[in-house]
Amino acid sequence: MGIVVTPGMSKWELSDAISAHEKKNPKAQRQLEHIAARREAKKPKTPEPSPELIQAVDRWNQFGDSTVYGLAVYQRGKKQLCKSSKPS
Repeated sequence: MGIVVTPGMSKWELSDAISAHEKKNPKAQRQLEHIAARREAKKPKTPEPSPELIQAVDRWNQFGDSTVYGLAVYQRGKKQLCKSSKPS
């Protein structure tokens, strides 16, 4: 891109150098936007939690907040192990 980067540059100085280069060269700005868009498109999409999952989490949070018990849920493969304990 033609930006001079030195080993002693801070990330702020590098950011300023990139911004200055983009102002001088709009084509470089479009290139960076294109690269960022491609990178974003390659990211795996995180699915939204289902309403059932949200309700289940809310129920467990109510249980944990309303009693003196602690609950830990562990999942190993397809097997789910639950453990609850009462503080002494």
